[in-house]
Amino acid sequence: MIATHTDITEHKRAEERLRSLTGQLLTAQEEERRRIARDLHDDITQRLAGLMIEIGLLRRRQIGAATAAALASLQEQAALLTNDLRGIAHEIHPGVLEHAGLRAALEGFCAQVSRQREVTIRFSSTDVPDGIPQEISVILYRIAQEAVGNAVKHVVASLINLTLTAFADPGGTKRLRLAVTDNGKGFLIKSVPGGSGLGLLSIEERVHLVKGTFAISSAPGEGCRVDVEVPLP
Repeated sequence: MIATHTDITEHKRAEERLRSLTGQLLTAQEEERRRIARDLHDDITQRLAGLMIEIGLLRRRQIGAATAAALASLQEQAALLTNDLRGIAHEIHPGVLEHAGLRAALEGFCAQVSRQREVTIRFSSTDVPDGIPQEISVILYRIAQEAVGNAVKHVVASLINLTLTAFADPGGTKRLRLAVTDNGKGFLIKSVPGGSGLGLLSIEERVHLVKGTFAISSAPGEGCRVDVEVPLP
């Protein structure tokens, strides 16, 4: 009995150490993403904007038609590259999370994916407060990205519903619930070992960081539902 108790205790300690390291890794990853996105937006895109201005000034000079057309083409390419970089920076770390909050960030994300993937994504929110802590906002946003990406890529959904709801549990604790449902082909949960194919392990670890709960339900032909609840301080 003593040996069994010791073994279980050591196992729990190892598990906690692993979770702690995973949390540190995810936090460091988000910080690096924020830095890269800031560099792309504040440095590279600004330099490209300056380049477009210089090209525009050159086009005003007395130059031949062929040269003017070439400069116009360069200016257009620079503008397209600028837009692409802004999109990449937003994908790496959405600045709207910090400036407008989780609700606006999720709404913009759903609209963007709908346009890019030609899939209907409906977003709704209920009683969501302002000033949600940044750590919770980032984690719920990443989970939404993962869940929507799974619905589009793996279960071939044509309709996805994403809801964000704030409520008080029976103990009076304020909580946030993020739910993502789709009408895809569904799958057997047990057929995805460790959740690796659908990023389920990543979702579970992120939820654990903010002391939340995570549940997923699906069956062949019945779509999929992802539910995440986290307490609000």
